[in-house]
Amino acid sequence: MENKRVERGRVDLSGSFLIRCDALNTTLGGLLLGSAMNLHQSWWLIFSLMSALGNFYLSTWEEYHTGTLYLSYCSGPVEGILLIVFIFIVSGRYGDAGPEIWDRRISATFPSVASLLPSTIAELRLNEYFLGIGAVFLVFNIVSGGLNVFRASGARKRSTVVAMLGLLPFVAFTFGIFTWLKLSPSILTTHLIPFSLLVGCLFGHQVGKMIIAHVCRRSFPYFDFPIFLIVTIGNLSAFVFRNWELTDGANSGPVLRSAFPNELSHWLQGLLEKLFGHVERIEDAAFMEGTIVHVLLCVAVFAYLRFALRVIHELCEIFDCHCLRIKKKVIKVHGTAKFPHGKVGREGTPGRMGEENRKLE
Repeated sequence: MENKRVERGRVDLSGSFLIRCDALNTTLGGLLLGSAMNLHQSWWLIFSLMSALGNFYLSTWEEYHTGTLYLSYCSGPVEGILLIVFIFIVSGRYGDAGPEIWDRRISATFPSVASLLPSTIAELRLNEYFLGIGAVFLVFNIVSGGLNVFRASGARKRSTVVAMLGLLPFVAFTFGIFTWLKLSPSILTTHLIPFSLLVGCLFGHQVGKMIIAHVCRRSFPYFDFPIFLIVTIGNLSAFVFRNWELTDGANSGPVLRSAFPNELSHWLQGLLEKLFGHVERIEDAAFMEGTIVHVLLCVAVFAYLRFALRVIHELCEIFDCHCLRIKKKVIKVHGTAKFPHGKVGREGTPGRMGEENRKLE
């Protein structure tokens, strides 16, 4: 329903917030799409997830600077969902072996079509081909969104350079995620789902702050503390565990392959020994990577829920309404509050059917 209103150019305040809730849906949809296309727990899945989130961020950034929510010729809420549904149908058509068909090469699946294509494209797998199509659409949306922001900035006599700086928070966020995974490659193979949910919660907090700034006409939120804190802790812990090779005994510190502050290593060694016992091998350190991912996921969920509940509370206070339920209509009659179902009481409370209330009726 909200997508139809967007197409007609009629999006109100509640619609802006409702559409931005899709930041979490984008993450969940990316995981389902990766499973349907047999991407496994790989860099391809991370690439597709961050591309989808980048498209979402770009749309919110564009709305902040233009004041209008544009739907491109290939937008995620419409054409993107149709493409995903098509992939689900094809994968479901072949049962348990359905996702495996996306590992086939174009030359083997469509030989007549492959003969018309360059050899590089013809040898691509089907899932790689669809990811390439998504990347082309992403580039197109980046160009069209940038042009819309340039026009709006020129019409309002604002600096386009300052507007473009609004893309830096997502670039820094993406860089931090990729360096985290590069330092901890075991996350890709063992803890990718909780890690993706962590990324989705952080991203939801980021675009939520942006749409709040747009609606309330505040300055652009370049800095997001939960993202900075969680991504920094994740990268530091990944660096420690990456260089944590062996320990020599219960009372010894870790043996590091590269120079790193020994104080931090000894402190972390003691903390892990108290919580989980002595870490003897790098495999155990890999287990601790998963523990840190799950702990940081809880922190990210808490940060997002705190932000969402605060926004809901403030909106209910401003508009004098309830969330997910209709507030009863109150009709004031001579200092008392009369409710539609017939009961009358003092103002602000339903009250009992007293003698004075019967007289008022």
